[in-house]
Amino acid sequence: MINLIKAATIVVAGVFVAFGAIAAPCGALSKTSVEVDVREARITIVRDITLSDLRVMSARLPQQPAHAVLGFYAGTVGYAIRSIEVRDARSCPNFQLDADLVAVDRRIAVANDLAGPPCRLRAAMEHYRHHAAAASLALHRFASNLPATLGPEIEQHIRSQLGTPEELRQYIDTLLDGAVDHFMTSLTQVQKGVDTESEIRRLSAPCDEI
Repeated sequence: MINLIKAATIVVAGVFVAFGAIAAPCGALSKTSVEVDVREARITIVRDITLSDLRVMSARLPQQPAHAVLGFYAGTVGYAIRSIEVRDARSCPNFQLDADLVAVDRRIAVANDLAGPPCRLRAAMEHYRHHAAAASLALHRFASNLPATLGPEIEQHIRSQLGTPEELRQYIDTLLDGAVDHFMTSLTQVQKGVDTESEIRRLSAPCDEI
């Protein structure tokens, strides 16, 4: 049994963390609830890079793209914890975590010296929009699956070593850091899936075939 100060609240980096003690037997009250939503910034279109710049960037990649690099889609994924709440004692915790996976700095860049008719630019722009859409879909799927992964781990942690609010926040940060790292690694395969044979053909097809 851990002694908790009833109705004590603290704010850590703007996050509401509440610890409370409930004397009644837990029974059906014991539960762990994890909610993860997605927040995505709007995509910005930029034309401040050249084909030469893109070739240099491409040469530094661990794996070469499946087609000529005409631009790119890029973004940053992180998380924001809205609230953490724990009530009851270690033997029967009632836990609530509300968090967001956040995609920011989302941008599509296409070379400003891309030659050819306007359809070539449209094809390139559409291609990188497909990459952006694939990343967004993957993020939403990841967010929907994350509670089933995090919930049992957090509940086990609370039952075994609840600790202070700061320690719990650090533990959840560690879990979310690892989850985001895993997601970013998985995006490599997601983006490869966009570069189908038909998609690659569209990038070099005559305008009447696009």
